[in-house]
Amino acid sequence: MDIEVIAIDSAVAGRKLTAEKVADGLKASRVENKVKHRKLIIPGKAAHLSGEIEEQSGWHVLVGPRDSSDIPKFLQEKWQKQD
Repeated sequence: MDIEVIAIDSAVAGRKLTAEKVADGLKASRVENKVKHRKLIIPGKAAHLSGEIEEQSGWHVLVGPRDSSDIPKFLQEKWQKQD
């Protein structure tokens, strides 16, 4: 989803990234018809939104790394275990 900013922490602080917007984006995109799971990875800097996103969307939220350079390692270690 387009959060209109470069940094996640700015998006969260400026309310460009909220649990409601994530849930609405999931519904609008109809992504549930394109995947076999209901798992969503959110940036580590948005970790405090995880519970509310789960409540509003019905998806299981995994909190990803704080830095995007750690995404490959995160996917190797965490995503494989979730399958």
